[in-house]
Amino acid sequence: MKRQYWPTVGVSVVAAAALGWALIRDCPEGKVRSGLQCVSEQIDPSGSGIASDPNGITDPGAGDSVGEPAEATPDRFSRGERILLTDEGNPDSEAGAAAMASGEYQNAISSFSRAVDSSGNEPEPQIYLNNAIARRQGNPYTIAVVVPVDGRSDVAREMLRGVADAQARFEEDSSRDRLIEIVIANDGNDPQMAASIARKLAEDPSVLGVIGHNSSSATEPALPIYERAGLAVISPTSTSTSLSSDTFFRTVPSDAGTGEKLAAYATNQLNADNVVAFYASGSSYSESLLQAFTDNFSGEVTAEVDLTAEDFDFDNEIDRISGGVDAILLFPNTKMVPRAIGIAKANRKLLEGRFALLGGDALYQSNTLRGGVAVEGMVLAVPWFADTAYADDAEARWGGQISWRTASSYDAGQAFANALSGDASRESVLSAMGEIRLSGAETSGNPLRFEGGDRAEEPLLVQATRDGNKPQGSQFGFELISE
Repeated sequence: MKRQYWPTVGVSVVAAAALGWALIRDCPEGKVRSGLQCVSEQIDPSGSGIASDPNGITDPGAGDSVGEPAEATPDRFSRGERILLTDEGNPDSEAGAAAMASGEYQNAISSFSRAVDSSGNEPEPQIYLNNAIARRQGNPYTIAVVVPVDGRSDVAREMLRGVADAQARFEEDSSRDRLIEIVIANDGNDPQMAASIARKLAEDPSVLGVIGHNSSSATEPALPIYERAGLAVISPTSTSTSLSSDTFFRTVPSDAGTGEKLAAYATNQLNADNVVAFYASGSSYSESLLQAFTDNFSGEVTAEVDLTAEDFDFDNEIDRISGGVDAILLFPNTKMVPRAIGIAKANRKLLEGRFALLGGDALYQSNTLRGGVAVEGMVLAVPWFADTAYADDAEARWGGQISWRTASSYDAGQAFANALSGDASRESVLSAMGEIRLSGAETSGNPLRFEGGDRAEEPLLVQATRDGNKPQGSQFGFELISE
C-alpha cells in the first residue's frame, strides 16, 4: 500500500493554513509570535525596545551557548524513546515514547499518530511516527540531526520540520525495503557539547550521516570528529567561511556568496563608494560576512563598529558617521539584532541624508519588520524565499508559513535520501555527496549540487516594503527583488 506523503495534521490546522500565517491564532498577553509558535516576549537590555526574535533567520554565531557544557548523556539523544521538546507536553507523545522504549512499535505508531493529529505543527512526534514505521519494517537507515533544543527550541522545530518532510517523502515509495530512522540530538548550540555529541554519533556505527549543527560556532569543533570517522555532515544553517572539511557540506550559501552579493548591490545599484559596517565581534558568522563584503567591495569600509560594545549608543553612533558615507551595513549575529534595528531607528531620525541600509540574513525575520518605517527599503541577502511549490505544501502541512531553516533542512534530508540505497555505508554516502544533482522539484525549490562542500547557488535579495508578505502586526513585509 502506498504511504501518504503528508501525514494527517488535523482539519483545524489545515483550515487555518488556508487563511495564512498571520491569522492562525493570536498570542496571549506577554507572548509574541515566533514563526508557528507564541513565545515569551524578551526584553532587550540595550534599551531599543525590540525583542530579539528566537526565530531569527541565520546562524546565531559565537556566544550563544547555554549554560556550562557537560558530557553528552543519553537524555540528549532520541530515536523516539524519549521526548526532547517538552515545552508542548502531549500525553500521546509520551505514550509513544514509552512504547518505542519497550520495542512495541505498533503501539508506538498508534500513539504517535494521535499525537500528530492533536499537534500538527510539532515535528518531533511526526519523526518518531516515521521511526516506528521504519523500525516495524526492520533494518532502517539511520541519519542523525543535531539541533539546539536548549534555549532555541523554536529553531530546533524549524529544522526538524524540514527533516520530517524529507523522511516522509522517502517513505512515500512503498517499494523500499529499508526506510529512514532519524536520531535527534540536542547540542544547545554549545560548542563543547556539540563536540561531545559528535563523538557519540561518530562512535555509533548505525549513523550514516548527520544533518546539523545549527550555529557555525557549534559546527566548527564537530567537523574534525566527523572527518576522522568518515561521516558526511550537511549543515542547513551554518554559513561561516571558516568551516571546511572533506566531509562537510551545506545547503545554504556561505557568507562568501552573501558578502559578494551585497557588495555587488552596493556598487551597482547604490553607486556606493564608502560604507560603515556594524557587526558583532566574536561571532564567526558576523565576522566572516563582514570580511566577505570587504573583500568584494570596490569602495571602502570607512569604519567597523562593534555592536557588542558595553557603551553602545544608537544616536551617538549615527552622529559619528561623517559625510560622504553612502550606506550602512548591518551584520549582527542573532543576539545583536535588536541593536541593529536600533541603528536603523536612529538613522530614521535624521531629517536629511538618511543612509541606505544593507543587511545580512540574521535580519530576515519578523521582528526586523516591526521596526516599521525605520527599516523601509532595507535590502538583505538571504538563502531562500517562500515562493515555491514546497513552501505551499509545507505551509499546508504545518499550518503556517515556514522559514528558510525548514527549507534548507528539507534539502539536507533530500540529499541524504538520494545517497541511500542497498547496503549503504558511511563511505558510500560520503562518496554520493559529490554526485548529488537534484532538481527544484526534488528540493525546497532550487536545484541542489555541491561544489567544494558549498551549495552551488547564489543568495537572493529581498527588500522590506509595504507590499511584501506581512507578518501579523506589521505594515511591512519582505519582497523579492532583482539586482
